[in-house]
Amino acid sequence: MTFIEVEQRKSVIEISGRLAGYEKDQYFVASVPNSETSLDRMKMLQRKMI
Repeated sequence: MTFIEVEQRKSVIEISGRLAGYEKDQYFVASVPNSETSLDRMKMLQRKMI
Protein backbone atom coordinates (compact mmCIF):
# COMPACT_ATOMS: atom_id res chain seq x y z
CA MET A 1 0.00 0.00 0.00
CA THR A 2 1.52 3.30 -1.02
CA PHE A 3 -1.22 5.64 0.17
CA ILE A 4 -4.26 5.50 2.44
CA GLU A 5 -6.64 8.23 3.60
CA VAL A 6 -9.54 7.98 6.04
CA GLU A 7 -12.17 10.71 6.04
CA GLN A 8 -15.13 10.87 8.39
CA ARG A 9 -18.35 12.09 6.83
CA LYS A 10 -21.80 12.49 8.42
CA SER A 11 -23.02 8.89 8.30
CA VAL A 12 -20.04 7.05 6.75
CA ILE A 13 -16.30 6.75 6.97
CA GLU A 14 -14.66 6.87 3.55
CA ILE A 15 -11.37 5.05 3.02
CA SER A 16 -9.37 5.61 -0.14
CA GLY A 17 -5.94 4.46 -1.13
CA ARG A 18 -3.48 3.15 -3.66
CA LEU A 19 -1.97 -0.32 -3.89
CA ALA A 20 1.32 -0.73 -5.73
CA GLY A 21 1.03 -3.16 -8.62
CA TYR A 22 3.53 -4.86 -10.92
CA GLU A 23 2.52 -2.98 -14.04
CA LYS A 24 0.03 -0.46 -12.74
CA ASP A 25 -1.10 0.86 -9.36
CA GLN A 26 -4.63 0.03 -8.22
CA TYR A 27 -6.84 2.63 -6.56
CA PHE A 28 -9.75 1.94 -4.25
CA VAL A 29 -12.49 3.73 -2.34
CA ALA A 30 -14.59 2.09 0.37
CA SER A 31 -17.39 3.50 2.49
CA VAL A 32 -18.38 1.96 5.81
CA PRO A 33 -21.12 3.01 8.21
CA ASN A 34 -20.02 5.46 10.87
CA SER A 35 -20.93 3.21 13.78
CA GLU A 36 -19.22 1.75 16.85
CA THR A 37 -19.40 -1.77 15.35
CA SER A 38 -17.69 -0.68 12.13
CA LEU A 39 -14.96 1.16 14.03
CA ASP A 40 -14.32 -1.89 16.22
CA ARG A 41 -14.01 -4.15 13.16
CA MET A 42 -11.60 -1.76 11.43
CA LYS A 43 -9.43 -1.59 14.56
CA MET A 44 -9.41 -5.39 14.79
CA LEU A 45 -8.34 -5.72 11.14
CA GLN A 46 -5.67 -3.07 11.60
CA ARG A 47 -4.16 -5.05 14.49
CA LYS A 48 -4.08 -8.21 12.36
CA MET A 49 -2.21 -6.38 9.58
CA ILE A 50 0.59 -5.21 11.91
